[in-house]
Amino acid sequence: GRLVGVDGGEGAVRGKDEYKRTKGYDLLFPSEVRVYAAPNFAPVANGKLDLKTLAKSPLIEESTFRLWPDWFEAAGLKDLPELELPHPLNALLAIQSAVSGLGAVLMDKHLCEPERESGLLVELSAVEIPFGGYYLAVNSRAGRRKAVRAVRQWLLDECL
Repeated sequence: GRLVGVDGGEGAVRGKDEYKRTKGYDLLFPSEVRVYAAPNFAPVANGKLDLKTLAKSPLIEESTFRLWPDWFEAAGLKDLPELELPHPLNALLAIQSAVSGLGAVLMDKHLCEPERESGLLVELSAVEIPFGGYYLAVNSRAGRRKAVRAVRQWLLDECL
């Protein structure tokens, strides 16, 4: 998941589904995973993304998940061929690999936003897979501190 320390590690932003059911965790925003690639990478046939060709192309993903089969199913590809998935990378390396034209990356849309906005990556499809979210976790002791409550409220105001 995503982990960012708040107040000396006494709170955290995490990306796991189970936190939304636990007291002390606030959903900041959901994580939606989509497919991105360098502008010249996308396999297109008849003006549409060619899913079969994409499935045979180099595929990149973050180490947190193995969701390519789920994404192809959601995109409507029946009879998915054997996928040759490389060793998963951390998010930044996965995104930079896609920017370099090494393959299509399955990544949280929030993490790819700067590259997408600058034109370094394009979204290959609007098909997305929900994958947990980004949560703020504050333990009860830290949550009593005025500074922690202020940061928590600021994050909730910014994200909701």
